[in-house]
Amino acid sequence: MHNPALAWSTPTGALIATGVGGVAMLLAAAAVPTDPAGRVLIGLGALGLLVIYVL
Repeated sequence: MHNPALAWSTPTGALIATGVGGVAMLLAAAAVPTDPAGRVLIGLGALGLLVIYVL
């Protein structure tokens, strides 16, 4: 018998928050032109969140 309460999946709300966070971080990276190293690190973090969102 299948019990949906024990399903192995990420909650939908968490996935939406991950996608929104990734987009927000990409916008933040684009908005701070004075710190190139920070832009790269924030951009990498944002891309990581978006990859998790897509998978």
